[in-house]
Amino acid sequence: MAAASTADATFTVDYSCRFNPADNAYLSSTLGTPSSTTAFTMSTWVKRGALGAFTTMFSSYKGSGSGDRSAIYFRGSDNNALTVTGEEGASTPLTKTTTQLFRDPGAWYNIVVSFDLTASSSTYCRLYINGSQVTSFSTDTVPSADQALAWNRDGYTFTVGCDAKTLAGDDFDGYLSQTCLIDGQTLTASSFGETDSNGVWVPIDITGLTFGDNGFLLDYADSSDLGNDVSGNNNDFTSSGLAANDQVTDTPTTNWATWASIDAGTGT
Repeated sequence: MAAASTADATFTVDYSCRFNPADNAYLSSTLGTPSSTTAFTMSTWVKRGALGAFTTMFSSYKGSGSGDRSAIYFRGSDNNALTVTGEEGASTPLTKTTTQLFRDPGAWYNIVVSFDLTASSSTYCRLYINGSQVTSFSTDTVPSADQALAWNRDGYTFTVGCDAKTLAGDDFDGYLSQTCLIDGQTLTASSFGETDSNGVWVPIDITGLTFGDNGFLLDYADSSDLGNDVSGNNNDFTSSGLAANDQVTDTPTTNWATWASIDAGTGT
């Protein structure tokens, strides 16, 4: 997919957060009682750094050495496909891995994952990339309706930028912007973006959404507090390995030119 360009957009995104694996950079929060354990939606804009490694954007973990863990990550072993997982106890896990590959470090992608855990397999978990629903998966295992997942659960650790179980390894490499959780609603991509007159998927203002009890919106606008939740809920995240200079102005509406990690070489 092409990098986002918003020549005629009226809404602009001012900041993103840079996650550098060398710093073990991530944000974490312990969730409270949710509005719903069956209906919720996650969205973020993402620009990748280095390719070819497991890099986690979202993760959730019950703790105490349990197997109750879920994640959304790029897969190094599958040539940069995207995987959504969900697991709870010994029940059938959710695993959806795209056939679509994400190998453009100059592109901003909008990733939306919506859950309706009471629904049939076709609508139990839906994935949208830049406004389009993904329908082709190399692995597509979906639990039966009403099976709980380790997402949006009271007392679970929710992380942005790393594996919630280890808090190290599989760290995200790149930039995240407009990162949010909507608790209590199964939304589509149109709640987070729109197509401009050039046919490009661009961000919209999402501050007016109903976020629900565990919902949050990270706009990364406060360089001294990159985990600040601006949804109105004050569901703030604790930052680790992040500094003020990890707030950057490379965003989905101001896409910087960057050195391409896929074209490495030497020079003077």
